[in-house]
Amino acid sequence: VPLADELQALRLYLELEASRFDDKFSFHIQVDPSIETKTTMIPPMLIQPYLENAIWHGLMQKSEGGELVLRIARDGQLLRIEVEDDGIGRAKAAELKSRSALKKRSMGMSITQQRLAMIQKQQGIRCDVRVEDLVLPDGEPGGTRITLMIPLV
Repeated sequence: VPLADELQALRLYLELEASRFDDKFSFHIQVDPSIETKTTMIPPMLIQPYLENAIWHGLMQKSEGGELVLRIARDGQLLRIEVEDDGIGRAKAAELKSRSALKKRSMGMSITQQRLAMIQKQQGIRCDVRVEDLVLPDGEPGGTRITLMIPLV
């Protein structure tokens, strides 16, 4: 789908989630102005599971408000998509999950990994995903950054 359409859907999703959680988090979408969003094509619904994961597992677990940033930039012949939150971090989220009586298993990330593998197999397009734990100057967890690298086609 055109990146412009995907960004519109993502903005609406983020507005809905922010409203749903009484604006407990803010979000920003930053797109490199050199990217032609109407003609740049990306797989549909590829970014949304990463945003959802950041909201539910990182930001909603904070006692105070948080921030979510979606950055899209060109990196040579690749499209770099970053989802960054200042949530509680993956280690703390995993600890909270293990103590929880809820046994709901989040499938969004594993389904997205399967989709990426299928895209690579069927279309020969390799999409790389990198997950970084962010650390504050005092050594405490500072959130998470997901970076997707998608070839420009």
